[in-house]
Formats: sequence, C-alpha cells, structure tokens
Amino acid sequence: MFHFIIVDFCGDSLLQIPVHDIYNLTTPYYPDTYPNSADCTWIAQSPRPHGTIKILFPDFDLETNYDYLTIGQGNNRTDDTMVLKLTGKSGLASLSVSDEAVWIRFKSDRGVAWYGFVLQISWTVNAGMTN
Repeated sequence: MFHFIIVDFCGDSLLQIPVHDIYNLTTPYYPDTYPNSADCTWIAQSPRPHGTIKILFPDFDLETNYDYLTIGQGNNRTDDTMVLKLTGKSGLASLSVSDEAVWIRFKSDRGVAWYGFVLQISWTVNAGMTN
C-alpha cells in the first residue's frame, strides 16, 4: 500500500523517499498560481542503493519559455547531470532515473505565473537486487 506525502514548500530540501510511499511535490501555493521569481531546489533520495526513482507528471502547467522545471541525476545540481528540462504544458507521462538521488529545480521569472505542477515521486528496487 502506498502513502502520499505532500510537499508544497520552496527551498533547498532533501526528500527521503521511503519504500512504498509516493511524494506529491508541487509548486508553492498549488493549485493557486506559483510566485514570481521563485527558485526552488529539491533533492529526492532513495532509501537504499540499487534503485530507480520514478517521477510521474499528473499535472503540469508553466509559463512557456519563461518558467522551467529541470531534473538531473545525483545530489549536485549541475548542467552536465541534467536529464530533463520542461516548460509550458508537458505531455510527458513519466521519467525513470536509475540513481540513488535526483535533483529537481523549479524557476519562475518576474512576469506571468501559472498553476504549476504536481510531481509524484516514488522509488523501486532494480531487478535482480534485494531490498
């Protein structure tokens, strides 16, 4: 059975993903509009090695070409570890990253704000590995 843990704050935060839980990560104030000039970073970390972090995108609506969500592998937010950059209305259903951690960054400009996003983050053990 999965439990849902809601995270709707903005800041440098470490999200420990327990086994059989799903984090619902949202933009600040979701479902109301997110703030201008937001710069939020989260690190989602698996509870054990040899896992895959899965991110679902059930709702996604950012100002196209001005507000962005970027996701990368590992604990350090750098351009060379980035695996995904999204803006506008994402048609992406899911993303799987085989790593012990992913970083997630949301950045908005000073202009128009939209409704933001909901990300559902979970963790599974890789095939052939024991938990």
